Amino acid sequence: MNKLKGFTLIEILVVIAIISLLMAILMPTLHRIRNQARSVRCRSNLHQWGIMYSVYAADNDGKYFQSIGGDTWVEPMQPYYGDCEDSLFLCPMATKHYIEDADSLIVDSAIDTVTKKRFWALKYIGGGTRHHAWLLFEPKHFCSYGLNDWIMDHKQSYSGMDSSWRTSNIEDASNVPVFLDCAWRGSRPHHLDPPLMDGDFPIRNPLDPDASYSAMQYFCIDRHGGSVNGTFMDGSTRRIGLKGLWALKWHRYFPKNGSWTRAGGVNPSAWPQWMRRFKDY
Repeated sequence: MNKLKGFTLIEILVVIAIISLLMAILMPTLHRIRNQARSVRCRSNLHQWGIMYSVYAADNDGKYFQSIGGDTWVEPMQPYYGDCEDSLFLCPMATKHYIEDADSLIVDSAIDTVTKKRFWALKYIGGGTRHHAWLLFEPKHFCSYGLNDWIMDHKQSYSGMDSSWRTSNIEDASNVPVFLDCAWRGSRPHHLDPPLMDGDFPIRNPLDPDASYSAMQYFCIDRHGGSVNGTFMDGSTRRIGLKGLWALKWHRYFPKNGSWTRAGGVNPSAWPQWMRRFKDY
């Protein structure tokens, strides 16, 4: 009877090498599939938010809420999201939550509530990185989505009132963003806003997202492989290439051929290094 022959050292090393090679080939694919699944989950969340915003507008004769300061969309939308699960507020890619207990933070009591919230967001999310979530205080949730503040029914005293949408009854609603992946609760982008340049940290003027043309930086974050997800005024939800953010209709007079678009003649070298490999729009 023949005795069983064991594996030689050479054979074992060959098997290990083959397994290692297969793992090296498969791991990037598995990583890509996992991120694609997270992006799909993110769009599912935003689809639910899109429904809620549509219902709000329908309940208010097609009008959106007024600009009330503070957390803008949080208070008027609360009856619609109610006691929903925490996961609805978070893109699965937003995994860095830096505040364990906001009540334990020590901030000068003389600072008003809004400034405190912005201080905490500035200090703990750092601004602009794709994995960060900001803190929604009432109710306490971490949130990684933000509002296009141009949709609100701004008060008469607001200088940009004429540019605001204020209502959902408009043409080209499929190109008007409402709620997107965001590094803050929202902002009002301008067509001259530059992207976050290489080495900039945190986002410029984080205490005033609308100052010094920095508002687009809150949405221009590489959360989904050169893109973010967003829901639009017509209720649709889709992936948005980062360079394509400047081609959307953020407010009534936002030009689709602005200086940061291909139609507007943007120089490819003007983009920061981290964005140059992304698709042009």
